[in-house]
Amino acid sequence: MPGEFLGEGLIFIISQPRAGSTLLQRMLSGHPDIATAAEPWLLLHPLYGLRQHGIQAEYNSQWAFKAVRAFLAEHADGAETYRDGLRAFAATVYGAALARQGKRIFLDKTPRYYFIIPELRTLFPQASVILLLRNPLAVLHSILTTWVKGDWPRLAQHAADLRVAPVRIADAIQTQGDAAIVVRYEDLATEPQACLAGLCERLGLAPHAEMLTYGQRAAPSGRLGDQIGIQQHDRPVPDHLTEWQALAGDAQMRHFAQAYLDELGEATLNRLGYPQDELAAALTGRDQVSWLSPLAPWNVVLRPASTWTRRERWQVARAQAVQAAGPWRGAWNFLRSRVPV
Repeated sequence: MPGEFLGEGLIFIISQPRAGSTLLQRMLSGHPDIATAAEPWLLLHPLYGLRQHGIQAEYNSQWAFKAVRAFLAEHADGAETYRDGLRAFAATVYGAALARQGKRIFLDKTPRYYFIIPELRTLFPQASVILLLRNPLAVLHSILTTWVKGDWPRLAQHAADLRVAPVRIADAIQTQGDAAIVVRYEDLATEPQACLAGLCERLGLAPHAEMLTYGQRAAPSGRLGDQIGIQQHDRPVPDHLTEWQALAGDAQMRHFAQAYLDELGEATLNRLGYPQDELAAALTGRDQVSWLSPLAPWNVVLRPASTWTRRERWQVARAQAVQAAGPWRGAWNFLRSRVPV
């Protein structure tokens, strides 16, 4: 019945992408009562139906927002009626998944729910929301080496994951106070048993030994989520904790990292528990930037390439050529290519 389902039996994992959410999901899914799927993304579309901005569609989304708002005001009890409908929708869909898997708790691991944390808390006050944290520079390094791979224009696809997610999650931690269920990837990797035990206590679950050895179980069905790194081990390991320090060894990567820290700022980083001065201290390098080693500017590559000026396109193309082939050959290749600007 609309309005009766308030999120009992629901667990959400929210984080930056590349922060270890797939690892945590695989561990929790070892509990005999928990059902899950790779990444549902189920609630983003319907909750954005109450937002004036942030959505694009073939139809005019602004008109749709005004029409829905007017309908709810004139013919229902306002936005709360819409939320009641969403609760009924969620009860039906999550309930179907639970029935199919024969479980009583559904774990929705959708990192990009960072866009809708306040709405989730309002919609499902009885749900458990796990805020998973990871060193933002480790997240940046993972995105650069896993998804971008030197193709700097692709970084704009992850601008919100880098810029918006940490701020929204830090805000949620501050707003929710002691009610926030916060897990750090670093703790999960170095002390998985203790970390998992503490998390299970917060969730009201009895820990099971099988939760640690996730590699012995089939992965949750679905297309999204980490399908590569998670397969390298069958239980949490600390092997990747310091890989982000490689950012200091390359001028381009170091520029991205330093600019990223400056953009997040001391206040947000402190709220997340990763002090800016400690991270910045690790970003030291001896190589100097010169006309032979140009950099793709951070504030450019975080924007869609369609918005770049001619000079910005020239800057990024030249930096990519040097990054791919070294300063001398890269500069020569760039000049020979006659990149259209």
